[in-house]
Amino acid sequence: MSQDTNIPNGDNRSRASSGMRHKPERLEQCDWYWGNITREMVQEKMREAPDGSFLVRDAASSPGEYTLTLKKGGCNKLIRIMHSGSFYGFTEPLNYRSVPELITHFQKFSLAVYNEKLDIRLENPISKKLSSDLDTSVEKLFDALAKKELEFKTQNENFTVIHNYYSSSKNDVAKANIEISAQKQIIEMMHNQIQALNGYRTEITDVRELKELEDNYQLLSRRTTIQEQALTHIQKQLRDFILQVNDFEKQINQLKPQLIAIQRDRLYYNQLLLDRGIQGADIMLDLHKRSGLVTPAVESRSNDSDVNHYENEESVYMAVAEEDEDDAIYATFTALNYERREDEERRRRQAPPPPGKAQYVNGRGVTMKKLSTMDPSANPGTLSKTSPSYSQTRFQDKEPYDLPPSYPTATPRDSIVRPPKHNPLEEPQKWLVSFDRDEARKKLFESREGTFLIRKAGNPKQDHDDPMAEHQYTLDILHHKDVKHVKINYHKGIEKYGFAAPYEFPNLVDLVKFYSKKSLKQHNPGLDTVLTYPLYHQQ
Repeated sequence: MSQDTNIPNGDNRSRASSGMRHKPERLEQCDWYWGNITREMVQEKMREAPDGSFLVRDAASSPGEYTLTLKKGGCNKLIRIMHSGSFYGFTEPLNYRSVPELITHFQKFSLAVYNEKLDIRLENPISKKLSSDLDTSVEKLFDALAKKELEFKTQNENFTVIHNYYSSSKNDVAKANIEISAQKQIIEMMHNQIQALNGYRTEITDVRELKELEDNYQLLSRRTTIQEQALTHIQKQLRDFILQVNDFEKQINQLKPQLIAIQRDRLYYNQLLLDRGIQGADIMLDLHKRSGLVTPAVESRSNDSDVNHYENEESVYMAVAEEDEDDAIYATFTALNYERREDEERRRRQAPPPPGKAQYVNGRGVTMKKLSTMDPSANPGTLSKTSPSYSQTRFQDKEPYDLPPSYPTATPRDSIVRPPKHNPLEEPQKWLVSFDRDEARKKLFESREGTFLIRKAGNPKQDHDDPMAEHQYTLDILHHKDVKHVKINYHKGIEKYGFAAPYEFPNLVDLVKFYSKKSLKQHNPGLDTVLTYPLYHQQ
């Protein structure tokens, strides 16, 4: 429920039964009624109040009506109290004979009857006469503080367990990325060797040498297959690890606001006791007697009564993420904060190994020593350590080998396929642009709903959640008369694109085609749209 929101009708009690035999209390006698005070004053009164705290003031815009301010989820909710005749309430029909009767009722019953998001009672009145309020007596404050201490201890232990799993999964992701990089280097070296051997098969005339070369070729091919299978397995493991990290991160993000709210409550009750002249040492001693649950946060607070608000919440892992660009809708999950190593040149060709004693055949140097026998079932992960030396060739007089052209797959930065021009979604020139952010917004504001473009990221950044993922492109789309921005990441480990893990698209065309039919709301509930019109589509 947002500020200044009328609560939906949910109370079906009759007027006759609601106030019968109940003598209304005068509103001016209620300590939670503050009369004609400003919203700024209300915010100050509610600043460190726990959830369930409330007060009532005169409505600024509607004479004769009132505004209930309620703390829920760490935020102030403003609820209009309507008035008609001699009855009051949140919605029609108005069933309460006075504002005190309405407040008294919801001090016992939850407001969820009106709105499921307001599953809370009016528990803690913000009183003008705090010293005479029975609900804030010293004994009750000690009870409330001890309760919050126990609640904090339980939730923080749960948080710690989940955070440890999260850290472990994060380490698994880092190790898998390193292993994938090593496997790719091994496979690339093997392909270079195979290509070199294949080039000499037509140049050797000696039967014995040709037989040795053929044996080397077959053995190296089998080992390459083993390494490629191992790479596929590690890439699958990496995807599983990323999903685990995301799952634990979601749980952590759910616990953070709960811990923050409990921490605020602890400090609130502790400050009330300090305001009553109780020394910090006495507060700790009483809590030790009650439960033995004094935590460092309360101990520090109790020993320093000059601190007006809690400034450091690191003890409960509560670093609150700042929002990114104000109008951006980013689909990536980010919570990890470790340094990322420089991106190696992933497709750089390996330098040839040091040449051994070479025999010269038709003017070309090639070592004809036969490869040692190796069990193909051996652990492929140890191949780089245990494999014998492969045939050495001189590459200086050979042109660099390029794989034959095929349907393009993802490569860093520029992986744009160019299919036949029959579908504008399959034509990158229709939606891939070189604009900057401002120019992209200007172009899209002149277009119709659902128009989109993709541009290179102005400042590519590595993803905090995965060292192998990098923000390389940005999708801009016009939705509800506003331009929304979504990061497109490229994952170097599995060589695919996507908005978030798991990365599934080998190129940008496949991504565009998929989201032309699938809504983007799976990444953000506020972006329920598909990629409909490329920027340069001729209607």
